[in-house]
Amino acid sequence: MRRSTSGVVLGGVLVCLVARPGRARAEAEPGQVLTIGEVMPVRLDAHGRSFSQQVADQLTALGAEFDRHLATLSRSTLGLRIDGRRRRARVHVVAGDHATFGLTVDGDIQFRAGAAEVAARLDLTLAGRQLSLDVPRLDLVPRSWDGERYLEVRLPLLRGTF
Repeated sequence: MRRSTSGVVLGGVLVCLVARPGRARAEAEPGQVLTIGEVMPVRLDAHGRSFSQQVADQLTALGAEFDRHLATLSRSTLGLRIDGRRRRARVHVVAGDHATFGLTVDGDIQFRAGAAEVAARLDLTLAGRQLSLDVPRLDLVPRSWDGERYLEVRLPLLRGTF
């Protein structure tokens, strides 16, 4: 059985004519800097949220579901709360019975500018005595050197804004 190549060529020409892209126009003067909002306008969903807000809300919902499963599987020993819009996470770890020996770790993690700022608190209970320790704020920054990836821990001695 022999096929006609003219039908294939005609179909290809029709597809090219119908699906041809429109012309792109540059509306910026030479040397002018365009913002991302000018190049790619923000598209809102039915509730008036931008795409980044939708992603943040989905991340928060996913974190709540993960926290629910984590608490169930660990018998409320581990907890993780994620707030996608504020770019913040809370970590809670409990060990022991707090009558003879107990350890609680509470951590607050703020993500900004490619780093995670961690503020932690340790509560230790031993034979009815309780010791609380506020750990200094740490900055955790992912790094790589010579193809090896690692986590750099920074302990700022002085912190301030100018």
